[in-house]
Amino acid sequence: MKKLFTVLLVFVCLMCFFGCSEEDTIFSVDDETKNKYSAKINEMLGKEHWNYDEEHISYEKGNIPNEQTVGFEEVKRAVLAGGFEDIDNFKGQNAVCASIGLFYFNNEEAGKAYFYFIDDDMICGYYISNDNIYAISEIDVFSEDIFDGKAEDIDKKNDFYEIDAEKTFDGFDDGFWKKSIVGEVSEDKAKFFKFQNNKFYLQKELDFSKEGLFPMDISFDDEGNIAILLGKKKKTEHDIIYNKEAIQEMKENGLTETEINGTEILASNKIVFFDSEYNSIFNPCQLEVSSYCSIDFEGNSIFLSRGKGIDVFTNSNGVFSKTKQYILKQWAEKIDSADIDGDGVKEFVITDNTNLFLYHLDDVPMLLWKTHLSLKSMSGRFYVEDTNGDGVKEIYVSDNFLRTSVKYVLTDYGFKGFSTTYSDEIIPGDFDGNGKMDYMIIDNDDNNCKIFICK
Repeated sequence: MKKLFTVLLVFVCLMCFFGCSEEDTIFSVDDETKNKYSAKINEMLGKEHWNYDEEHISYEKGNIPNEQTVGFEEVKRAVLAGGFEDIDNFKGQNAVCASIGLFYFNNEEAGKAYFYFIDDDMICGYYISNDNIYAISEIDVFSEDIFDGKAEDIDKKNDFYEIDAEKTFDGFDDGFWKKSIVGEVSEDKAKFFKFQNNKFYLQKELDFSKEGLFPMDISFDDEGNIAILLGKKKKTEHDIIYNKEAIQEMKENGLTETEINGTEILASNKIVFFDSEYNSIFNPCQLEVSSYCSIDFEGNSIFLSRGKGIDVFTNSNGVFSKTKQYILKQWAEKIDSADIDGDGVKEFVITDNTNLFLYHLDDVPMLLWKTHLSLKSMSGRFYVEDTNGDGVKEIYVSDNFLRTSVKYVLTDYGFKGFSTTYSDEIIPGDFDGNGKMDYMIIDNDDNNCKIFICK
């Protein structure tokens, strides 16, 4: 995208960004007209879930942008992408320009929006962020634009046949599609389910509790080998031990087990490895840090998240040892990697439990894109798969609070989110192992499960 010169940007912003001259500065809009304009602005921004400073809308006399306007081609593109009529039909005409401070859903600053009115009609609108011009519908734009020409083909559809199925799990941590296996951490065990005869059944269950260890996360590499992050349970609030009489009295006073005994968390301890037949491989990787919470297994490398860092462990003769550390700008509670745009380079998808982030991990971590939601409900699992076969992967995020899913698709300017039907969770995967992506839908209102197999 073309960068606007900062000096020009400041100048044109002071002049109502486009078309306002010095003689136009003495200008007023009556309250009734302001209310009409404000209502139209609110409707437009509300549809896209923007927040804005509605107490400080600035109205100036100006003109609809034309060929003499700096960045006119970018404005034309943004206006059409935002659902407005072609600006060529109005360019240069006298108008009222309304400018407004624009904020994301979580009130992080996004930029400045501009709307042009002729009489009572909103003719066009767009916003400027970091010297670039965007459509109002383009939210969560790229921090670094490296996906040129790789946008999702929303018209591409695959054919599926539908299967009614039992709800075998709420979701899985990772899958190996060549053998139709998914892995899930459940009930203090690592469980592996295989899809066969149009249903999932429990194939293997690994229990490490005799060692005082419990699975925290599961990851398959491209060959189907499995890495399991294990932890030990420890209390976080207090270590006070009460006698039976005191415990009984506290229970009678309404205290919960957690309030009495303290909460327990898993402190990371080691990583164990298995092949796709569940035979132990490699030496267990003993961890010196207890705060790891998620794992991504990439053959000879393991990526472990902790706090604001990702540590890399590399395999040498069957022994994994720490070789690199990346420091991020936010917490990394769950990580996964996938080549989203098919260029041979894997992107790392990360959640801090409130937002979604996309990184390249080169010599230094490069933030490519993020959401601006700050929702605690984003702490559910997420999946990165291509369900329509266009060669570009989508990101599916489970919403823990609403028990629904949001699908993010790659556009030319960022990933755009689409909510699914209320209470439905979408879980993608190549369940039958034929190389085409399938998906299941779990209706959390009645626990119904339907599996859609790509023909």
